[in-house]
Amino acid sequence: MHPKNESAVEDIISTNELKMLTQIKNILQSTANQINLELDQQGLRNVSGYEGIDVGYISAVLHQSCFAWLHDNDKEVAIWIAENQVKLAHSL
Repeated sequence: MHPKNESAVEDIISTNELKMLTQIKNILQSTANQINLELDQQGLRNVSGYEGIDVGYISAVLHQSCFAWLHDNDKEVAIWIAENQVKLAHSL
């Protein structure tokens, strides 16, 4: 592929990745808000100190699901992905 075309492809991918990530963040926040609304409606929020669902919890649920999808129940792939996640965590 010509370098000019490669750059254009990378730009398109990058732009769409950013759009996707923004949409995912919005969905995660919306989901947390919806859960908390339902908890409020049923009188279950702020009971015994329970403040509801944080968007971080919803993000963790998504992370776990993505991890399962990525390794497709293959132990070796799961280990490889987990090792890469550890490397990523250390680089942050």
